[in-house]
Amino acid sequence: MYRVRIHGAANAKARSMLGDLITDEQYKKIITLKTPEEFVDYLQKKTHYSDILKNENYEVEDVEFLMKTHFVKLLEKLYYFYYDEYRNFIKALLLRYELDNIKIFLRIFIRGESVQHGKEHYIYSDLFKNISYEKIMGAENLSEFIESLKGTVYYPELKKYEEEESEKILFYMEMSLDRMYFKNLSESILKLRKGDQKQAYELLGINIDFFNIQWIYRGRKYFGISSEELFNLTLEYGHRFGLKKLKELCYMELEEYKKYILNGPYSVIFEDEDYLMERSYERYLYKLLDKYMKKTGLSIMLPTIYIFKLEYEIRDLSTILECIKYKYKDVEHMLIRTFERGENIGN
Repeated sequence: MYRVRIHGAANAKARSMLGDLITDEQYKKIITLKTPEEFVDYLQKKTHYSDILKNENYEVEDVEFLMKTHFVKLLEKLYYFYYDEYRNFIKALLLRYELDNIKIFLRIFIRGESVQHGKEHYIYSDLFKNISYEKIMGAENLSEFIESLKGTVYYPELKKYEEEESEKILFYMEMSLDRMYFKNLSESILKLRKGDQKQAYELLGINIDFFNIQWIYRGRKYFGISSEELFNLTLEYGHRFGLKKLKELCYMELEEYKKYILNGPYSVIFEDEDYLMERSYERYLYKLLDKYMKKTGLSIMLPTIYIFKLEYEIRDLSTILECIKYKYKDVEHMLIRTFERGENIGN
């Protein structure tokens, strides 16, 4: 009975919103469009983005920002269906979008650029906001930026690497933020009802596995980080890789390590170019979400699946728009979502 009380309304809303997402047939049509104007016109007339694209007083460059703003508003609707530990779980899940903003700020300050550039395009929700964007806008360098975060959960994670070597500082800071995110999310899952923990933990564990695989590979290949340090910075609670296996992986030579992963369940991560590593594992997760949808009952998983699928949709649409603008032909190769082309290209 508690499942109906806690999840009934939220699951009904999530299922309805999942039905609004862009279909394969619509994707097949969108990737054939020739100009940004055609792209915007299609989204305006044929998709759930119509409301945010009603106003004609915007530039094509604003469309990605408008879609992300739309994303935040939809997630706020799900948040209000829940209470207590379930709201905290959604907050923990959405902390990553605030982290993405912090990573943008880090890159800006490390490169010595102006934080004022593009400030109108930072996406956040007042429901999930832990930082003061006003304070950040007043910072003029990396040190002042870190001090602007004093009193937040991010401050100690960044402060400890403030004096790190310039070529490694961004890598260490982003790693530390990601570790904090997964730890916080793991703790929030533990506070859910037992019946909601299993699939949520499995999805978290798979994300952690992919995180560790990328961290070990990039840390060794691009930054020359020692095996001991690699292991010290890996994350616990992976789905397939426990600490014993992680330590073994951290001490492998790079080619041996890559071969091991290619012969395992996560081979997809190394089946394309390095720059597509993130896209490869997101394709894996997207297909996994479809499997979860078929077997999940009333639980926190359906809203979680919707959050992931909506994010992936917006990222794919942004990729398509970029490909249209720069006349890049192999669009499907860059997308998270995959589909059979066939003859029917939708309407």
